[in-house]
Amino acid sequence: METILKRKPAIWNTIRKDVKSDTACEKAWEMTSDGLDEMGLRLRMKATEKMMQGLSGLLKLLEGEKNNQW
Repeated sequence: METILKRKPAIWNTIRKDVKSDTACEKAWEMTSDGLDEMGLRLRMKATEKMMQGLSGLLKLLEGEKNNQW
């Protein structure tokens, strides 16, 4: 992700010269291989965060059960 984000500004500026809006430029970026990789990595990061939140809640529940608080 870090290497993609380092390359993004230069590529984004190049694409921006050929399109009329930032939105169109972002869509064009998303069609590049780096853009697709960035999107996939962001989705995996979000899924991992949700998994961590769920596991954290489960751990709290189990700790409460261990201490007979539920």
